Amino acid sequence: MIFKIFQHGSGENSEEWGKSRIDLIPKKIPEESYCDEDFKMSLIKKYGFSGAKFIEAGCGDGTMVITASKYLKYNSYGLDFSENLIQTLRKKYKTNNFIVGNINNLNNFKNNELDLMTSFGVIEHFENGPNKAIEEMYRVIRKGGYLIISVPIISPFLIFNALRRNLLFFLGYKIKHKNQISQVVPKFSDTFKDELPFAQYNVSIKNAPKYFDKLKWDLVFIKRHSFYVKAFEKILKKILSENIYEIIILEKQIKNVKMNFLLKLFQSSFHFIFGGMVMMVLKKK
Repeated sequence: MIFKIFQHGSGENSEEWGKSRIDLIPKKIPEESYCDEDFKMSLIKKYGFSGAKFIEAGCGDGTMVITASKYLKYNSYGLDFSENLIQTLRKKYKTNNFIVGNINNLNNFKNNELDLMTSFGVIEHFENGPNKAIEEMYRVIRKGGYLIISVPIISPFLIFNALRRNLLFFLGYKIKHKNQISQVVPKFSDTFKDELPFAQYNVSIKNAPKYFDKLKWDLVFIKRHSFYVKAFEKILKKILSENIYEIIILEKQIKNVKMNFLLKLFQSSFHFIFGGMVMMVLKKK
């Protein structure tokens, strides 16, 4: 199942997005151990090689781009649609390898130019779907090159949150704005025009690879990856004992079959309710 959610008043323009990412730029580059300890970086390390031409599409705070360049010796580029963010990253890291651009039109790169490309939580946010972005990714990645990508999983919490946002926006609009309507994105709605909308396509893990069926990709890795777990990682570490934390959160196996089953059931229920992302690695045929 592929499920589209449209939320009023929850979108951001490029500079609002950029400002929120600028605030997250770390003061210093992570230690080399970050390449193994961070799940995303460990995949970047596994599927690349020294000298690989690598781009992160939707680079945000630029951490992975700079880390891959410094420790893995990749020829790394970061792409984002916020000009202010890109200028800030260029100034901080003293490199022009951060580029203003759109994942739907990667005109900065030639056909079959890239060895490795990543994009985390980006392609699902286009109203007309992810197909254009996927076609561009396929175009710029060389034969035998890899795409590491994540998209959101459908969940009851996600649906509830979307309904809540829409209801609150509707009530807030009536109370706060009355009849004052400023036209921003008329394509989405004739009623709510004063806030940028937010489209998101969500999938089940089973159907996530179907995004890529139209082009020649080999699926080499797929795994559920919960950003809610990551967001509350420090809290969960304090609440849970070290062994329970490793089993539930890090999916460590234990010998006690019954206990392992119960803990896995809890883990599956957590992921089902709160969703998260499905992480995939695809190889271009």
